[in-house]
Amino acid sequence: LQQVVIQKFNTAKNWDCTDLQSLKLRLDKLTDSKEGYKEANEIFNSIKVCDPAVGSGHFLVSMLNNMIELKFHLKILCDENFERLKDIQLRLENDEIVLQDSTGNPHIYQIPSHQNIESHKLQKAIFHNKRTLIESCLFGVDINHNSCEITKLRLWIELLKYSYYIFENGKNTNTLQTLPNIDINIKCGNSLISYFDITQSLSHYPNINTKIKDYKQAVQNYKEGLYQDKQALDSKIKELHTAFKNFCFKDKFKSQIKAFEKECDKYSTQYGNYLAKDDKNLSIYVKAGFFLEFDEAVAQKDFATLQESYNALFNLESNKPFEWRFAFPEVLDNNGDFLGFDLVIGNPPYIRQEEIKHLKPHLQQAFSIYKGTSDIYTFFFEQGYKILKPKALLSFITSNKYTRAGYGEPLRAFILANTQILHYIDLNGLKIFDSATVDTSIITFAKTPPSPESSFDYLAPTQPSLDTDELHAQPIHQSSLSKDSFIFKDQANQALK
Repeated sequence: LQQVVIQKFNTAKNWDCTDLQSLKLRLDKLTDSKEGYKEANEIFNSIKVCDPAVGSGHFLVSMLNNMIELKFHLKILCDENFERLKDIQLRLENDEIVLQDSTGNPHIYQIPSHQNIESHKLQKAIFHNKRTLIESCLFGVDINHNSCEITKLRLWIELLKYSYYIFENGKNTNTLQTLPNIDINIKCGNSLISYFDITQSLSHYPNINTKIKDYKQAVQNYKEGLYQDKQALDSKIKELHTAFKNFCFKDKFKSQIKAFEKECDKYSTQYGNYLAKDDKNLSIYVKAGFFLEFDEAVAQKDFATLQESYNALFNLESNKPFEWRFAFPEVLDNNGDFLGFDLVIGNPPYIRQEEIKHLKPHLQQAFSIYKGTSDIYTFFFEQGYKILKPKALLSFITSNKYTRAGYGEPLRAFILANTQILHYIDLNGLKIFDSATVDTSIITFAKTPPSPESSFDYLAPTQPSLDTDELHAQPIHQSSLSKDSFIFKDQANQALK
């Protein structure tokens, strides 16, 4: 998060900050007026963070509180009128915000007698910041509907903690601020399965600028509660989404259907409509014909391949496809082109390859790192890379088997060729997750090709604590790693070897 924030301000202001301290010095000069605070917050709030396997939402909740803490550290944490919150103390304990007021006492919110009481102003300011960050910055996807509902609930509770009493004409109405619709950024679907490539252009879509504007406005109205009929607005959002999807469907599947028909013709010339005549789907595509004698076992195998091709093309809905291309208008530009996220974080699911046979035809088609024996978490690395902006960052905690297992070779080659590794934290032997027996690691990389001099920080803590004050990173040249296996040796050992 810190690196993304530095990068965001450098890009927006054409600065050259290298760390938080140099960013703080720049921000001190920028924030000499209310307008300066407003600009700083707008830049910070433009960050887009995504967890593509959001689970119960813990990572997004942690990110939310870390963002608040980082704003405080940078001295840009403001109320809704862009007045800076001064003379308070704010820190994180176990990812929870701990606040102290200007007297050094813990922040406790009680029914306020007037709206200028410090606890009321503080409560309202944190609510305003959390709401803005949840609505603007945090996005999540999960295949499990219940997980999505739990994530929405947890983010909603984060706001509820700082709900405040509304004043009108200087009097307390004894009514708490209602919570906004923050559910639209958390969506249900299979992050790895899509009909449409995110690079596919909508430029020849009729009235694309107007449609995208309508789409963005409808989503904004939904979040802000600016509607008379929530159901009607929800339907409008879905209609726009479907319209984009149908437009792209016609384009994309012209060539794919043609290729599939050729596959069917090839089968027909060898076996006629053997087996196909009894299949309600393939009987449409496979013609009867004259053919010589053939080996029935081979024909059955070829027919199974044909069925897989059909399912990969036409049965994606059963796999809960998720259309990154259209799902989040916040990461589309005015022409509808996909811009991408600033940061992708998460703990992708660990599902063995034997349990994802039904997905393999699509995974093979969609991912360059595909290997038949790969566990599902490996594909999230490439998918995460795809949905990033150029130079943006990905940070995952996963099993570390991909660094040496045979199935990890294409992924290792992909990471070495396309990314610049920033950190690798080896948690070998440390039990990080109660329910998982695998050894884990954390890798962070940037979506930018490496240079010959690229190096990264390697950490191998012996205790399950990542307190950076106690850890000493070793610099390792990325070029010292090989697709055959990631062996992490410091530069002195590597030179000697």
